[in-house]
Parts: sequence; structure tokens; C-alpha cells
Amino acid sequence: MNLPSALFLAITLSLAAVPAGVTAATPAASEQLQKIDQSTWSGQLQLVVTTYGAASPKTGRRDAGKRTQATLLFDRPDRFKLVLDPGGKNERRIAGEGDIVQWHDLATGLRGKSLAADLVDPTATALLGTVAELTTHAPAKDLPVAKGSPVLGARLTPARHGAHATAVNAWMHAGQPAGFAFEMADGGRVFVAVLAFKTNVALKPSDFEL
Repeated sequence: MNLPSALFLAITLSLAAVPAGVTAATPAASEQLQKIDQSTWSGQLQLVVTTYGAASPKTGRRDAGKRTQATLLFDRPDRFKLVLDPGGKNERRIAGEGDIVQWHDLATGLRGKSLAADLVDPTATALLGTVAELTTHAPAKDLPVAKGSPVLGARLTPARHGAHATAVNAWMHAGQPAGFAFEMADGGRVFVAVLAFKTNVALKPSDFEL
């Protein structure tokens, strides 16, 4: 399962936050996501990620799941930094710019680099590098919710060939992205809870160093 790819796709689906103070006339989740795609160039997120492997072909059950804290910075059109287990014993840093992604595993001291195409979902790359193209790269359809529910959802279907995520449910609460549920091509599942989100933050090249 490509965890960094799923997290990177999450940022491109939550590029900005609609101002708080929503009313009964709150736009549908798909409309909010489209507006989001038009309005932000950089961001900073704190996340909790839970991953599950593919279901057993015999029992249909999944494993118990693995939970990981993460932080994420991005700067359009092609720069990001992901830190898994920040400050923990298994901290791992992944930074990308252009076509190259570098990583540093602090637990082992190992470092490396690879092509972005080998690590990052192509849908995420396309969305990060363009503006107002969400409906082209990942068309969204609103999900049914209970009347008066404070949570709105939309299901996105990545249209890029070779996408690592086959479908994504994006959830909005009080005008803010609250979480994402990914269905991965390898049969796994990734759930991303958004704990904090700042948009259009001032970032420096040094912020993306490993």
C-alpha cells in the first residue's frame, strides 16, 4: 500500500478551507471542493492516518489497522514534505520537488531518492500542478447524508491512468475538510483524519529540507 501517495492525494483534495460560520445554505461538498481547488497555493496539515491491508480472500476480514501521526506541507505547483510519526521512534521524512522525491528514515539513518512517478499518485501530481481542474482529474459526486447533518461528503473517482487510489470519500464539517477515506488499487484502505489545517501559509525552501 502506498501510504505517502494516499497522504499526498489528501492534500490536493483539501487545498483550502471554506470560511467557518456556515449556514443552512452551505454548498454541497463537491462545490466546496471545487472552490477549494481555486483558492490556495500552500498549506500545512496535522493528520492521523489509519491504514488497513487488503481483505483476506478466505475470511473477507481486514487486519486491525495501523495508526500513524503525520504532518504535511505543500506549495504548489510541485513541492511537498511529509513527516510520518513526527518526533517518534519511527520518524520518516519524505520531501518532493519537481520529478524527484527524497526520503530519510531517522530510525535507521537510511536515505534515498526516487522518481515522483514511483511514489506519488499521478492524480495528486496533476491536481497540485493545476488550478480549478478537480472535475477533470477527479470528478466528484455528493454522498447522501441525513437531513441537517453537520457533515457533508463527496465521492471522488480519480481519472488518471495508473492512479494508486481508485476512489476517495472526502468529508467536510463546518466548512473545513475533516477527513478522507481512500480505496487503494491494491485492495487496502487508508483513512486520513484532519486535525489542523492552515492555508496559504508563508513557506521557505528550507521548510522542505529533510
